[in-house]
Amino acid sequence: MPSPTPPWNKGKSVGQRKPFTPDQVRLIREILRAEGNLRDLALFCVAIDTMLRASDLLKLRVSDVMEGFNGKIKSEFPVQQQKTTQPTIVALTPHSQDALVKWMTESGKLQWDYLFTGLH
Repeated sequence: MPSPTPPWNKGKSVGQRKPFTPDQVRLIREILRAEGNLRDLALFCVAIDTMLRASDLLKLRVSDVMEGFNGKIKSEFPVQQQKTTQPTIVALTPHSQDALVKWMTESGKLQWDYLFTGLH
């Protein structure tokens, strides 16, 4: 009889990890900016600012973060969280607002488009 397959996590550190330090956040932003990776930079900045779960981040639409059709990014906006079903007001720093403007301009996103989509 063959031996059972060892568990995928045997000997690996799993579970909750320590949060990023401010220096690590700055370093990651700088690396993404230097690489010109606007989508990942915007996604990272919004994730850090809002502390939303991935499922909630990926459901964001351009209309959620943009004020009307003028291209200005909101500093705060409400999000209905999927897991808790609780509405939450989240805020965006100028770093995130700038990254979002650049990402939406480069990608040609329209009001009804999802904010973060896969690269084609």
